Amino acid sequence: MLLGFRVSNFRSFKKEVSISFVATRLDKGYGFPTQVAQDGTSVDVLPVAAVLGANASGKSNLLKAMDFMRDMVLESATRSRLSGPLGDPFLLDPSFVDKPTLMELDFALKGTRYQYGFELIRGKFAEEWLLTFPHNRSQVLFDRERSSEYTFGKNLHGQNRTIAEITRPDVLFLSAASQAGHPQLSQIVDFFQRSLVLLDVPQRSEATTPMIRRLGERHSRAVRLLAMADLGIADARVREDDVSAAERQQVREFVQEKFVDTPDDEREAQIEALVRDIFGSRQTVELIHRSSESGVPLPFQEESLGTKSWLAFVSYALDALDNGGALLVDELDASLHPVLIAEALQLFQNRRSNRFGAQLVFTTHDVTILGNTLERLKLARGQIWLTEKGEDGSSSLTPLSDYRPRKGEDLERGYLQGRYGGTPQVASSSAGTLATSLASAIR
Repeated sequence: MLLGFRVSNFRSFKKEVSISFVATRLDKGYGFPTQVAQDGTSVDVLPVAAVLGANASGKSNLLKAMDFMRDMVLESATRSRLSGPLGDPFLLDPSFVDKPTLMELDFALKGTRYQYGFELIRGKFAEEWLLTFPHNRSQVLFDRERSSEYTFGKNLHGQNRTIAEITRPDVLFLSAASQAGHPQLSQIVDFFQRSLVLLDVPQRSEATTPMIRRLGERHSRAVRLLAMADLGIADARVREDDVSAAERQQVREFVQEKFVDTPDDEREAQIEALVRDIFGSRQTVELIHRSSESGVPLPFQEESLGTKSWLAFVSYALDALDNGGALLVDELDASLHPVLIAEALQLFQNRRSNRFGAQLVFTTHDVTILGNTLERLKLARGQIWLTEKGEDGSSSLTPLSDYRPRKGEDLERGYLQGRYGGTPQVASSSAGTLATSLASAIR
C-alpha cells in the first residue's frame, strides 16, 4: 500500500510537496491496518484520497508525477538515448531548469516498508536510493550519488557492482537491476508495474487493450456494477475479430526471437501474452442494452461518455481490488453522477469489497464529497487534499485537516466560500459579477 509520496520541481510543483496516506487520530475508523515492519508494527493506511482544487491548480500534475516515476522505473533501462531529454521541471522560473527534480515513494510491500526515490537533473539521475524498515528502523539497500557512486547495504544480495558498472547516467539502477533479473529488486519493480496504475480521461473514451483484458477477466462482477449504475445495460462482451491460424502463427514466429534469453518455464506464457497484445486491436467491446423485447448490442463508440467512463473505471478498479494495488484516477467526476462517485468510493472504503488493501487516489471538482447529503460519500478530513496556485504560478498541496475545520462544520459550503483555499479566485468587477462585466463590455 502507498504510505506517502513527495515531489519537487516537476511541472507546476516548484517547491517540495507531499501527500500522506497514513491515517491520523482525526481519521479513526477509516484506515486499514497495514504491517510495515517484520516485528509486526502496523499503521492504519487510508484506502481513498481525494485531491480538489481549481482548474490549472496542479491536481493532475500530482498524479502525473507518480506516473512519471512509474515510467522511469519500468522503462528507463530500455529507453533509447534518442527518445529526448527526461524530466519536466518547473518552467516559470528559468533557474529551476538546472535544479533537481525530486520524487520519492513510501510504500509497504509484503509486510515491510520501503522508501524509494531519485533526483533527476537535465536528464541524468544524480541520486537514487532505496531504504527498507525491517524492524521499524531505516536500513539502506542501495544509495547512488553523483550518478555513478554507489553504496550497497549488506542485505542487498546479487550482482550489484556489475549492474552498477553498466548503468548509464540516464538510467535508474532499479530499472537496470530488474532488466538483469535481480532477485530482490525485481519485486520492487513489479510493485510499480502492478500496483501503481493511472487512469486518465482520454483512456476512458475508447476501449483500450488493457481495459478489454481487465473486463474479460472479471466479466460477471463488471456486469453487476454496470447494471447497478442504472445505465440500461444487461451484459457486456468482448468481440474478437476473426484471426486466422496462419496469422497467429506468423506473429508468434516473429516475436519469439525476443524471448531467446527467457527461462523455458516462462517463455511460452510471455510469447502468448505479447501475441494477445498485438491482436488486442482486433478486439472490441459491445454492451448489451435492455429493450422491450430482448437485449440489443451497441458498439463501444456509440456509448455515452458517462457509460464509457463508468465501464473504464469498473474494469480498472476491479483489477486494483483483486491485486491490492493503487489506482490513480484523474478527474473521477468526468461525466459521472455524484451517486456513482459515491459507489466508486464505497468499493474501496468497504473492507468487504476491498479485502486486499487497494487504494484509490483521484482528482475531482465534485464538492459533494465534502458534504453529508450521501452518507456513502463521507470521507475523513485526512483523505481530502487541496491544491492551490500561488502568485509565482507554482502549486501547493495541503490536507484539509490543516485548516482545522470544526466538528460538524459544513465542509462543502466552507470550501465553496474559499475558507480552505483550492477554489478559483474569480476577479469580480465593480459591477459585481463577470457576467455584468461582460455585458458592459458588449455595450
